Amino acid sequence: MTNLPELVSRLQEQLTSQMPDCAEAVMHLPSAVYTSEDRFQRERKALFRQLPLFVGFSAELPEPNSFRTMTIDSVRILLTRDKAGTLRAFRNSCRHRGMAVTEKSEGCAKRFTCPFHGWTFGNDGSLIGIAQAQHFPGVDKKDYGLSPIAVAEKYGLMFLQIEGDGPIDIDAHLGGLEKDLSEPGFQNWRLGGRNEHRANVNWKLFMDGFCEGYHFNTIHPNTLGAVVVPNTHVVDIFGLHARELFANKGLQEFTARGGGRPISMGGDVALIYLICPNLILIALHSGGWHAISIWPDGAIDRTLVSQTILVSDRATAEEQMDYIARANYIWEEVIKAEDFAVSESIWSALKGGDLPDMVLGRNEYPVQHFHRQFNRLAGPA
Repeated sequence: MTNLPELVSRLQEQLTSQMPDCAEAVMHLPSAVYTSEDRFQRERKALFRQLPLFVGFSAELPEPNSFRTMTIDSVRILLTRDKAGTLRAFRNSCRHRGMAVTEKSEGCAKRFTCPFHGWTFGNDGSLIGIAQAQHFPGVDKKDYGLSPIAVAEKYGLMFLQIEGDGPIDIDAHLGGLEKDLSEPGFQNWRLGGRNEHRANVNWKLFMDGFCEGYHFNTIHPNTLGAVVVPNTHVVDIFGLHARELFANKGLQEFTARGGGRPISMGGDVALIYLICPNLILIALHSGGWHAISIWPDGAIDRTLVSQTILVSDRATAEEQMDYIARANYIWEEVIKAEDFAVSESIWSALKGGDLPDMVLGRNEYPVQHFHRQFNRLAGPA
């Protein structure tokens, strides 16, 4: 990352001043932001249907004829690479009677045959066969291909937009972060693993938790709190999104000694990109990155959290394995063992009407930023 030295210098100033990058004022957030069904329905449309959404790394569709399926806001989606390797996205619903054309989560296929009545589609979405076509006079196959969804791919990242005909301008959407995200060369990296977990809470509670380090010493004293300096972060805003750099305790010791060695990603700092509405990209060290995606799971009180690990083509096998181990440790020991319990406790309080609003401190700057964006896009609660 070419501007890392400047960001680290800002972090070192914070270690001395003990004042992180802050919002201008305290923010009072009505609890209805989380509990209002009307607001949730507006979020579904404005955030998860009308914005470009990260749906994976290019490495997850590594070759022509690869495919993946997923569900976003109750929309079944089929991601494919056609025989030329071009990324495509469709609604995973047969144009005959609506059956999913494949129930598999991933694989390689040149065509998909609906299991209900045998209509067959190419991985470019075209309808190539109607079973017993004599019973469908006047039905032109070219009019009944799979329904396309706008999709784009750049820098090894894949985005789609459920509503809108596209094209998706990834650079415009990233709002200035494209320079940072083009540097790693994700398109040449490989998949290191995936995890997912569901919880009965509102999705924004998880997004909130990833946006600040104020809680590291209290919720994560033996995990993140043992490594990361709490309440110290450099924050930069890029349109809808934010970049956050945390100081590890290695940087604290390095700064106290007055320097003397190169700064290392992982040993000294951890880098996080917060991409609106629901993506957290994390770089722990040079061996890889991982993505945490937070999805509403069909209801106001259901959330799906997924993790995708990518390892660098420039890293040694040992570095790659170390990155996978670290990412999986954070998934199991931090996110599942600690963060989920916090979100469930907060959701219980919100459902019970225990608090009329939440109070977000100036040091919870990225949390404030994202709620302002959500309010702007989906309207206030």
